[in-house]
Amino acid sequence: MSGQRWRLWAGSAMFEEARQSFRAPAALLICILTVVIWVWRCRQRRTRMRNNVPMVLPIENRATHAGGRFRLAPAGRQAKPIWVAPELMDWFEDMVGKIQEVSHGIFYGEAQVGGDEMGKWPKNAFRDALQHLRNMVTQGELNWPDGGSLHDPLDDIALAQRLIASDLVVDDAAQRVKEYADFRSQTEGGVMPSLEWIESGVALVPCRDRLGRPIVIIRPRYHRPGNIELFRDGLRTTLDALKAMALSERRKAKGISKTNPLEMYAMVWDFQGASWSNLDWEAFHCTLYEGAHHYPNMGAQIYVLNVSAAVRFTWSAASRLMHPRIRRKCLLVAPADVQDCMAQVCDPGDLPPEYGGTGESLVAPENAETLEDQVGMLLASCYDRAGVVPDGAKPLGRELSPGQRTASCVSLSPSSVGRLASHETTDCCAGFFKRGIRPPCGSRRQPSRANRGAISPEVIRRFRE
Repeated sequence: MSGQRWRLWAGSAMFEEARQSFRAPAALLICILTVVIWVWRCRQRRTRMRNNVPMVLPIENRATHAGGRFRLAPAGRQAKPIWVAPELMDWFEDMVGKIQEVSHGIFYGEAQVGGDEMGKWPKNAFRDALQHLRNMVTQGELNWPDGGSLHDPLDDIALAQRLIASDLVVDDAAQRVKEYADFRSQTEGGVMPSLEWIESGVALVPCRDRLGRPIVIIRPRYHRPGNIELFRDGLRTTLDALKAMALSERRKAKGISKTNPLEMYAMVWDFQGASWSNLDWEAFHCTLYEGAHHYPNMGAQIYVLNVSAAVRFTWSAASRLMHPRIRRKCLLVAPADVQDCMAQVCDPGDLPPEYGGTGESLVAPENAETLEDQVGMLLASCYDRAGVVPDGAKPLGRELSPGQRTASCVSLSPSSVGRLASHETTDCCAGFFKRGIRPPCGSRRQPSRANRGAISPEVIRRFRE
């Protein structure tokens, strides 16, 4: 149609009638399409939620997907509070005093501890301060509303940690108890791990030391400064997982631990491969703040490995900002002494070859194949039990297919393979998952009963050769 004819037709009465008759069906069609698209998007969203995060989780495993939280107490149970019996109070006071002085632990070398000596407390001073705080708890002046359910309970362990931090000043310790209650009212349980933190490879918890304390390995070479929120949440979720482990252990123990009464951990800072680009003063100050206010006296000792001249210079500057007790907890270990030091700290079967052991090697983040590679065996087990493994994380080792399992065995040492065929294995995958790891929840594939505890003879034969 030519332009002139179109203008004549558009101005005619026939065109106006057609336009009016088309307007109502077009509006109706637009409304129908809008409703259809809205319904479709709602169903898509519901499907994603069903696949990624269960719509209705048991309260003990409930965690939100963004900035989520998880319950630190054992699933379906109240965490057992520990109140030291009168007949054990002499022993408990002595142990807390040694922890305060940093004389209880595993030491190495001539300079076994760093920093000046801590003064001893007067006899019965701790006992009297603890009883004062107990009375405040009994009278309702101190209370953790979610203690024992969403997080650790208010008991002698929690009170002792804060009495050490306050140097037996009862009012200061009571204020720290209230601060923690406010902190947990904001987190509503533990801080759920993010995928970005897990994939960073900065922190791993692969094993325990000879005193039963979890070993937290920090690898500064994988830290990238500039995202303090990621670091803070990563630090919190790691320490919360340690609390969850301790609360789980209480169920098995008959009473308070004789070697680790305050449920502390040992930290290993491995500066191998670290450079000035990994230095982050903001993260350092964040660590000091969290340890002082939210997680007091959880760290028992700090082994600083592969200390070079540059690290010594940096550490000298950083130690001036530390509390004298923290300085005393730090042991600087030169590269030549790493294996001897770590052999005293842990059983060689639990140590990676990098530290002179016969266990599994520490894997770089980009080479990780399992969740255990990403965060260590103990942390992976904890996250799995709590149901807070984020979407996108590597699968648990027992979830790998047989072909993938064989491929993942390549990095294992012959001595590790010997342990794979022992009674400690629970699955036919490379077998480095000890009994006690709870089967995965929800849609995670569970190994068949016939395959549990089994490992291919061919795999064992290959590695023994």
